[in-house]
Amino acid sequence: MGKKRKAGARVSVDPSDDVPIDEPPQVKRISVKELNAVKAASRKQSHHQQKQLKDEGALARHKRPPQRAPTLSNDIYVSRKSSFLALAKRAQRLLDGKEFTFLTIHGMGAALNRAIQLALHLREKNNGRISWTITTSSVTLVDDVEPEDVDDETACEVRQNSAIHIRVVKVAESSALNPSPPTL
Repeated sequence: MGKKRKAGARVSVDPSDDVPIDEPPQVKRISVKELNAVKAASRKQSHHQQKQLKDEGALARHKRPPQRAPTLSNDIYVSRKSSFLALAKRAQRLLDGKEFTFLTIHGMGAALNRAIQLALHLREKNNGRISWTITTSSVTLVDDVEPEDVDDETACEVRQNSAIHIRVVKVAESSALNPSPPTL
């Protein structure tokens, strides 16, 4: 019996290819300089050319992972697929521990709502013990688009996506119980 293929696996037509079917596509990390060059090249393409590329039928769109700063142990990245309960437990454990005075919740695109829900859940569980600062931004993402014709080059498309960063800070116990009046 033959081996079953995973859904979405690419099958090689050329028998001389040595690439296994189940191997994920290689993702290349690029520098900021290269990213800016890709952005500039993308801007040079007219809207008509981009639409024509979509209409001609691109075989596959490979979404590269977003570039981000090195992850700290008090960073929580929220995605659509991550378990909300697991995220809430991890965040609560970080807040209850003595190692950190803050944690940062990051969400992007469709996960914006879940990141906000996580922060609201933490506020509800830690009544008066936390405060937060919310920052929004736009993140540049790069997609590789494989054309239908094998002889053509893979095109890169640049797009923007919304992101949110919620910095949750522990408030000192004494200041949470006896807030001092503001000074003028």
